[in-house]
Amino acid sequence: MFIVNLLLGIIALLGHLALWTAASNRLHATALPRYWVKVARAVIYTITFLAPLLFLQNSVRDAGWGFQNRVLFSFSLPQIYLGLCWISAVRTIALWLGRQLWTANPLLLESNHTEIVNIAHYLKQKPAESRKAILLSRIPGNQIYELTTNVKILRLPRLPEELDGLSITHFSDLHLTGQLSRKFYEEIIHRANQFQSDLVMITGDLVDHPKCISWLPETLGKLRAQYGVYYIFGNHERRMQNEHVLQLDDQLQQLGLVSLTGHWMEVNFKGSQLILAGNARPWFVACPDMESCPPRKPNAGPLRILLSHSPDQFAWANSYDFDLLLSGHTHGGQIRFPVIGPVVVPSWYGTKFASGVFYQEPTLMHVSRGIAGTTPLRINCRPELSQLVLRTLSAQ
Repeated sequence: MFIVNLLLGIIALLGHLALWTAASNRLHATALPRYWVKVARAVIYTITFLAPLLFLQNSVRDAGWGFQNRVLFSFSLPQIYLGLCWISAVRTIALWLGRQLWTANPLLLESNHTEIVNIAHYLKQKPAESRKAILLSRIPGNQIYELTTNVKILRLPRLPEELDGLSITHFSDLHLTGQLSRKFYEEIIHRANQFQSDLVMITGDLVDHPKCISWLPETLGKLRAQYGVYYIFGNHERRMQNEHVLQLDDQLQQLGLVSLTGHWMEVNFKGSQLILAGNARPWFVACPDMESCPPRKPNAGPLRILLSHSPDQFAWANSYDFDLLLSGHTHGGQIRFPVIGPVVVPSWYGTKFASGVFYQEPTLMHVSRGIAGTTPLRINCRPELSQLVLRTLSAQ
């Protein structure tokens, strides 16, 4: 009987943690004021850690009773919650198993050539500037300096023949906070330029602190692409005062970058038209008016590409017939456990779209793990800089 109770207790604990982790993930997908996010987060953390202790205390006090008997014959609030935890555990395991099988169509992600470079080794010094970054960088296995650069060949079902080979450098979540040095970001930009892509696209959370706006000429201002460098804002720009957001936007555009936050535009690529759009909801409520853009020709273009800070706009992109969606925000979860994978992912979808390539007809989505974060800690989840090469289904 002890073994049965122990097993049921472990399953209940798993379900409890899954419930409140899910609540935390959804909380950080909202545009609630920062103050209320902190209050709600404190409540969630308190319940997460306190509830199991209270339950254990009651179990010790009432030693001898069994989980199974109490649930079958009692309907007190704690026992109802215990049953809910078991249901949550079963659901979590079922979802995890499903996601191991549900991946991008392998025909659409043709290849992923990956290299890893340690930026600290290249700079010959650790680029941590703040006390927090210095301390966290010493944790064994922390990969904040280990940049993954990859070239992914993506097959887009509706890509016009004349756009075959179109290349896009995609990265996200630089989080210029001052915790990592400017030289760290200069090296990131240098490596982004080495791709020599046709387009560069940055999907939000560029700058967290106004003091780092002065870094832009030597960082993002150095980005180069023949057909333009495009960006949108994210939730961390929303946290800044409006005057600083306007200053940031103005500085980026003076440096030649093009804002897509809340609107769409046409770009001519070798005689073909591209529709580029940006959706930074829920943090920036302005949304591109896709009803006013050129309609798609039967079995042809124009190709539609959406920049969205969060993968939560996947359904929106799908409803407006986008071919490609680029997003970030999730940081890949930052800590990815063996077998389990990511746990903490700020999305309404939970961990479903933590990072990688996903397809729901007609939209292919690429979610970047990002470059940095406000908490400089990455375990089994390196920062990511990607070049996406778009190919038709028939191209050799």
